[in-house]
Amino acid sequence: MTAVDTLVQRAGFPVEFDGEEGALVTSAPLVFNRVVRTKADIAKVLVDGGGIPDDTHLYWIFQLADAGADQQRFEATETTYACVLLPSRKVGREYVKTQGHYHPPMPGTTIEYPEVYSHLFGDIYLLLQRRAGQRPEVIEDFVILDMKAWGAVTIPPGYAHVLINASDAPAAIAGIYATSFKPDYHPFVDLGGAAYFMVDDAGESLIPNPRYERVPRLRRPAPGSDPAFLAPEGAEQLWTSFLENPERYAFVADPQAALEKFGPMKELT
Repeated sequence: MTAVDTLVQRAGFPVEFDGEEGALVTSAPLVFNRVVRTKADIAKVLVDGGGIPDDTHLYWIFQLADAGADQQRFEATETTYACVLLPSRKVGREYVKTQGHYHPPMPGTTIEYPEVYSHLFGDIYLLLQRRAGQRPEVIEDFVILDMKAWGAVTIPPGYAHVLINASDAPAAIAGIYATSFKPDYHPFVDLGGAAYFMVDDAGESLIPNPRYERVPRLRRPAPGSDPAFLAPEGAEQLWTSFLENPERYAFVADPQAALEKFGPMKELT
């Protein structure tokens, strides 16, 4: 297993990743549960099968199970932490990606759960799309963010998202989200994926998903240029930033905090 030299500082705790075998190693008392996503698991959102076995690992999620002495801070704020690791891999001509999902509304509101993502290492894209009301086949906004350049991103209400590794090396992000949040995969499964696929057509290329009725021109905001996606201060070091001031991230789990932060965006959900 090869450590990433700068990762300890960025992650906020000692950790090593193996981007080939899908492993995370950290020191006690931190404990993470590993979740494997195979080709068979996400087959319905792929352009094609690509001739690789169904049991091929496409990515791994490492969910925080025990934060040791800091566990009480996560429990008190009803939040949790996870890492997502994508290898350098292609399925046919499509670059490896996560399945993609929407977020349900927070209890007592019409605002869908937000999340905060932080770049750990490697080159990785975050694709975000906002549907028109409850019509997932009609997209009002489609955005591509370079996670390495942005450093950290808030996923605001109304946006589904997919992570893609189009590089020749592994890549990973970390995230903070509510423990009560459950992803909604159904719109992506029903429509065969996001509104665009990232494929290798003699180089990186985005092609539209023909199952969508309407898709806008895709946007590539420069780092920090779109206020909707700005993360809390210090979120590039997400673990440390959260432990120093959990209230910075109250909006990911507390409906009232989310209403205060995203109230002007209610029409997006």
